[in-house]
Order: sequence, then structure tokens, then C-alpha cells
Amino acid sequence: MKAWKIATRLQWIIGILGCLLLGIGGLGLQGLAASNDSLKTVYEDRVIALGQLGEVSRLLQRNRIVLMDSVMNPEAVHTTGQIAEFDRNTSHIGTTWQAYEATYLTPEETALAKEFSALYRSLLDQALRPMRNALADRDHGKALMVYNDQVVRQMAPVMEKIEQLNGIQYAVSKQEYESGVAYFAWIRVVCLTAILGGLLIAIALGYFMIRTLHRQLGGEPAEVLSITNAVAQGDLTTRITVPAHAPDSVMAGMARMQDALQMMVGTVREGSESVASGSTQIASGSGDLSSRTERQASALEQTAASMEQLSATVRQNADSAREAYRLAHVASGIARKGGEVVAQVVQTMQGIDQSSKRIADIIGVIDGIAFQTNILALNAAVEAARAGEQGRGFAVVASEVRSLAGRSAEAAKEIKGLISTSVDRVCTGSDQAQQAGTTMHDVVQAIQQVADLMDSISAASSEQASGVSQIGEAVVHMDQTTQQNAALVEEMSAAAASLRARAQELVQSVAAFRIHKGTFKARLMVEDAHML
Repeated sequence: MKAWKIATRLQWIIGILGCLLLGIGGLGLQGLAASNDSLKTVYEDRVIALGQLGEVSRLLQRNRIVLMDSVMNPEAVHTTGQIAEFDRNTSHIGTTWQAYEATYLTPEETALAKEFSALYRSLLDQALRPMRNALADRDHGKALMVYNDQVVRQMAPVMEKIEQLNGIQYAVSKQEYESGVAYFAWIRVVCLTAILGGLLIAIALGYFMIRTLHRQLGGEPAEVLSITNAVAQGDLTTRITVPAHAPDSVMAGMARMQDALQMMVGTVREGSESVASGSTQIASGSGDLSSRTERQASALEQTAASMEQLSATVRQNADSAREAYRLAHVASGIARKGGEVVAQVVQTMQGIDQSSKRIADIIGVIDGIAFQTNILALNAAVEAARAGEQGRGFAVVASEVRSLAGRSAEAAKEIKGLISTSVDRVCTGSDQAQQAGTTMHDVVQAIQQVADLMDSISAASSEQASGVSQIGEAVVHMDQTTQQNAALVEEMSAAAASLRARAQELVQSVAAFRIHKGTFKARLMVEDAHML
């Protein structure tokens, strides 16, 4: 219950008091309703019934008087008027009696009503109507006789029943009254008890609520208001007395709040002074940074221009490298074609070499044939010499053949020498052609390597140009960033100046609070000691 809010407690108190009020009011309303019902019953079932019974009794007496008056005054006109009145009264008696029977009747009253109905019917049928009919027939003697014999005798029991019914009405009314008085006495006791109990409960709840509020507030509301007004005006030096029995009261909380505000204001005051000093330094540093940033932006602009020139030079080198690669590629094609031609020459020289060797071989054969012919011619000359005169002609022929064989051998030797020389030259040319082919192959490879190198140089130049272009873009971006930084530095300088002004305003605002400086410094020392 301690954790309940004040509104909740007040709601409970109001609810309890409301329930008590509703209970007391309900009892009062119940008593009023019962009294009203009793009065209604007395009026509807007794007072109206008494009036109806009185009306019936009056009309019966009136009918007897009317009939007797007609007997005493036998004039026809008078009798006719009395008879008409009798008829009206009789009809009214019937209607009134039916209305009476429609009300609430006790068992005793019901029995008496039945007896009265029987007696009245007998009186009406045996006495009153015969007397009325006799008067209507102008038979006053018979009418007087019926009156004396029947009306007087039967009227008394009927009137007695009416008196008994009236007595019952009075008795029941008295009973209702006594019951109402007893119920009123009971309701009064209950209401007084409920009122006293509710008053005691209200006093107890009020005392409990006052004690709880005093314990929660820790003082008077005016004192709390005075302290809050002082705090609102910046005075944190007001002494707050906290009752010993209310450590968790509003006053205790305000005391703790005052201590915390003193610490906070002291800290904010020192912090605002530090912020003011720091903002001044920031403003000064921002000015220096702004000038350095501007110089850096100027240097970056020059660097960007230089990078643009370097990028143009690198692009030109890349274009030259691509042109050199193209020329090297053309030279490589020409050298490759020259190598192919040299290879064909080498093949031709090899064919000539082979043909020369075959010619040399043929010359060797011819030389061999000439040598054999010379030997044969020598043998023929020897044989011709042996033959003498018979072989002289043969000797001449042999001599000529020998001479031809010798010339053939010499010619073959000369041709062989020439062929040998030609073969040697062909071999030398073939070797030189092979060397030229090898050289051309090396030249082709060298040119291909140069072309590859130029291709690499061209690719590297392209990459270098792309890299230089990216560096240029980066430098331009750095230039833009530096310019933006310069703008931001200017904004930061303006913000620092604004911060310095706000810090000074904060110092002035915090200066409006009055605190105990000694207490604040002592608490700071205690907190620093705890932190260490």
C-alpha cells in the first residue's frame, strides 16, 4: 500500500466513503420506500375502502329513508322521484361494492365481505325491492308492512357487517401504522449506526491520509512551495530540514535534488568556463587552420595543373610507343619475309651444292674414263709397236686417242678444279646463307622482342596515362575536398565563435545560481577520492 499513488489512495477513500454514503442512503431510501408502500397500502386498501364502505352505508340508510319518506308522503310525484333516487342509489351501491371488492382484502375481510354480499342480496331482494315495487304500485300499506316486517329486521345485520368491515379497516390501518413505526425505529437505529460508523471510518481514513501525506511531503505544502520557488529563482543555498521519520519524503528528495543541483551547477559552471576557454582556442586554431587550408588548396590547384601537363605528356608518350610498336611490327613482318627469302636462297644454294657435287662426280667419272682411255691407248700403242708396219695406223689412231684422252683428262681436271672451286664457293655461300638465315631469324626475334617491348611500353604508357589521369582526378577531388574543407573550416570558425558566445551566455546563466562553493569543492574532493 506504500507504493500506491496519492490519487489511488484518495480514490479508495472516496470509494469507501461513497460506499458508506450509498449504504446509508440506500437504507434511508429503503425506509422511505417501505413507509411509502405502507402509506400507499393504508390509503388504497384502507382509506379508500373506508370511504367505499361509508358510501355503501350512507346509500343504504338513504334508501331506507327514501322508501320510508315515500310511505309517509304518498303523493305520486313525490313517490316517483323517491323511487328514481332509490334506483340510482341501488346502482351506485353495486358499483361501489364492486370497487371495494377489487381492493386488497384480508382473509377475515373476505369472509365478512361474502357475508355482507349475501345479507345485502337478501335485503335487496326480500325487503327493499318489494317495498319499492309496492310504492310504485301505489300500495302504501303493503310497502309499510314490508318495511316493518323485512326492512327493519334485515337492515340491522347488514349495517352490523359494514361496521365490522370498518373495524377491520381501522385494525389493519393501526397494524400498518405500528409496523411502520417499528420499521422506522429499526431503520433509524441502523442509519445512526451506519452514520456513526461512516463518521469514524472517515475520521480514520482522513487521519491516515493526512499522516501519509505529511510523511510523503516531509513538511507543509507552503514550505515545499517556498523551497521550489527559491530553486526556480536559482537560490540553491536554502536550508532544507528533513524530518527523521520521513527519509523518503518530498522534502528529503528536494534536499537530495538541491545537493545534486549544486554539484551539477558547479560542474556546469566549471565546464562552461572550460568550454568558453576551449572555444576561444578552437576559434584561434580554426583561423590558423583556415589559412593553412587555403594555402594547401592553392598548392593543390598548382599540383592539379602540373598533373594535367604530365598526363598530356604521358598520353603523348603512349601514342609514340603505340606508333613505335606499329613500326616494329611492320619491321618484324619485313624481317620475317627476308628470313623466308634467305631460307629459300639457302635451299637454292644447297641444291646448287648438291648439283655441283653430282657434276664433280660426273667429272670424276669422265676423268676415270679418260685415264682408262689413255691406258688403253698406251696399251694399243705398245701393241702397235709390236705389230710393226701393220700396226702403224693403229698406233697413229692410238696416239690420237691418247692425245684426246689426255686433253679430255686435262679438261676434266680443269672442269673438276672449276667445279671444286664452285662447290667451295657454293658451300661458302650456303654457309653464309645459313648464317644470314640465322641472323635474319635472330633479327626477326629481336624485332619481335622489340615489338613486344614496345607493346609492353605502350600498355604501360596507357596504364601510366590512366593512372596519371586518375591521379589528376584524385588531385582535383582533393582540391575540391580541400576547398570544401576550407569552407567547413570557415563554418567551424564561425561555429566556434558562436560556441564561445553561447559558452559565455551559459557562464552568465549558470552564474545566476547561488551555491555553497566550499561544500561543492569538498564534495568534488570526496568524489575524486572515491574514484581513485
